[in-house]
Amino acid sequence: MYKHDADALHIACTSYSVPPAVEDHVDFNTLTLQFDVPVSKRNIGGAHAKTHSASKTGRSGPHLGFVPGARAETIPMGLKNCSQQTTPECLRALYNTDYSPVSKDNNSYGIVAHAPSKFFPSDLDLFAKYFAPDAIGVRPDVVRLDGGFVSSRPTLGWDALIDQDLEYAISLANPIPVTLYQVGDLAEEFKTSFNNFLDGIDSSYCQGDDPTVDAVYPDPSNATGSFKGPESCGTAKPIRVIYIPYGYDEITLTPAYERRQCEGYKMLGLQGTTVLFPSGDDGVQGADGTCTDPVTGVPEL
Repeated sequence: MYKHDADALHIACTSYSVPPAVEDHVDFNTLTLQFDVPVSKRNIGGAHAKTHSASKTGRSGPHLGFVPGARAETIPMGLKNCSQQTTPECLRALYNTDYSPVSKDNNSYGIVAHAPSKFFPSDLDLFAKYFAPDAIGVRPDVVRLDGGFVSSRPTLGWDALIDQDLEYAISLANPIPVTLYQVGDLAEEFKTSFNNFLDGIDSSYCQGDDPTVDAVYPDPSNATGSFKGPESCGTAKPIRVIYIPYGYDEITLTPAYERRQCEGYKMLGLQGTTVLFPSGDDGVQGADGTCTDPVTGVPEL
């Protein structure tokens, strides 16, 4: 029995073995080496947001630099204020991306959103009004995987973070189309994983998910909003560039699980799709800035 400093308990072991006759057919056993206990809530943008309880795909993204609670019209514009505010204008100057695409139809940019993260359309126009007037009215092409849904009312927290991703992507990429891969139903919020997304865009990946980590569809629960349709398996097409604004702590998954996922990204690369991940709010320290020992499962001193 292992205990995290946040008092979370977990049954696990440091090693295990299976009979030689079956070892070539087994990726890993649970509960064994997998330390997947939720630890503490993360602080994102000054407000606490719940860490994913099953997949641990803790949300991570760019820091806006906006003053909390400030109205958009009070944010100083112009390149001289880039040390204080990260606006689309500042990003274009910093990365020299103020250009017109040679071919709009052959370019695309996608963002992955896991339930309960979802965007609210009018928020995009509010951002565009002040920072990208030519993007007013522009919407992402929403691809729904495993019951993915779009918000009908403004909310905060996880919704605001996906709004942020779309606002910057649309303002910087326009007129290149932006696609939103909306993954997971309302009942399975905080439970969908990277594997659920990979299943949706690659039918060859669908066999081999781990039900203790990945959401299961059709959703076996009878909770409100549960998706009873078939699992999304190769139902969506991967586009040229896909950004996944989430992250795992490596210790929460087994090497075999992670290796299989890496192979999935390699296959996408061979097909011409670039997959991007952020470094995370706390970089290599992991969620909450806690460096975790791979054996004991507790923070290193």
